[in-house]
Amino acid sequence: MGQLALLFSTTWKERLRFNWLTEMMEFDGREVPEELVNLLYVQLSQADIGISKNAAIDAMLFAAMGNGYHPIREYLDRLLDDDDIKPADIDTLATTYLGTGDPLYDDMLAGMVIGAVQRVQNPGSQMDYCLTLKGEQGEKKSTWLERLCGHKDWYCSTKQHNNKDLMMIIGTSWLIELAELETLTAGKEAGDLKAMITDKVCRYRKPYGKGLSKEPRGSIFVASVNNTDFLRDPTGNRRFWVIPTGLAAGEHLDLDLVRRDRDRIWKAGHLAYEAGRLPMLSPENEAESARRNAGFMVENVFTEPLRKWIEGLGWRNNGPHHEFTTDEAIIGAEICTEIGKIQTGMQRKVAEALRELGFELDKHQQTVKGRKQPRRWRRTATSDDLGSEEPSEVG
Repeated sequence: MGQLALLFSTTWKERLRFNWLTEMMEFDGREVPEELVNLLYVQLSQADIGISKNAAIDAMLFAAMGNGYHPIREYLDRLLDDDDIKPADIDTLATTYLGTGDPLYDDMLAGMVIGAVQRVQNPGSQMDYCLTLKGEQGEKKSTWLERLCGHKDWYCSTKQHNNKDLMMIIGTSWLIELAELETLTAGKEAGDLKAMITDKVCRYRKPYGKGLSKEPRGSIFVASVNNTDFLRDPTGNRRFWVIPTGLAAGEHLDLDLVRRDRDRIWKAGHLAYEAGRLPMLSPENEAESARRNAGFMVENVFTEPLRKWIEGLGWRNNGPHHEFTTDEAIIGAEICTEIGKIQTGMQRKVAEALRELGFELDKHQQTVKGRKQPRRWRRTATSDDLGSEEPSEVG
């Protein structure tokens, strides 16, 4: 096999390459299809080279990887080396290219650009946030994000992909758009969406029959949304950096400007990354983002019935009698009157409301006489937060 790999390398030289982004071999700049590689051993046998199918594939892969490259990494490094490209102002990106005029949004867009560069240069690094463009339909939000990315093979939308497709996309793209975010937040549990954004690795089947692989992520998520109310999880909403476009009816984002200055934007992000700047907001902007995100929350119809039930419990010193299960809260608040009719969707929405009201669920299930017990909710907010009575004095 070693001699065959050497033969491939010396014969094809620069014509055979391995693209570390797509995990595909390329010949003369075009991807080598899996079905063609799977028949390589047959072609070799016609040349009187007897070798097994897997050995033939491994030899070609070895030769290609010896001439491997990462297209995005090469692009970013090339920007640094080009003195004719003047970096954009990293601290006014949203003002310049989205017309927002708000320092918070400038901080958000800078963080997203730096985070994308960081993920390419250091796959699996921390990037827990998803830049989200919010505006009316027809404002070209998705197109603006795609133009910023710059290459159709580096950008992908999740709108029409199942979970299996999504894992492959996460592993082989740079910017992944959660298109029409409101449809995703409605269909996924909040924890699932949070995990998808914050996970540092991706698991997918590599090309050429190499099976399931676990790789550090080199991609980040971005999003677009049309609705005003689209956030559902109070504890996970800080993950979304929401930038309202603020456009008038009939207007759309400036696609020509972002396309013209794309190299300048990414050079600014690369320079900031090289200088050690992290993809996160300042503490003040983090707090302000959370405050504004509260205005994008979907109203939970169970919040008020639960609040009234909780206030009626007579909170005193946050004692053990203030612990309860999800089903106990549902029955107590008269959201449902029969245990047997409680549905999973109802339990999920009640859990979201309880978190909003300042409760957290036990992380570990207790076992009593060998039987696992339902996890219980405990209050984390103060009595003032819930509008209940002050604790009575002790002693």
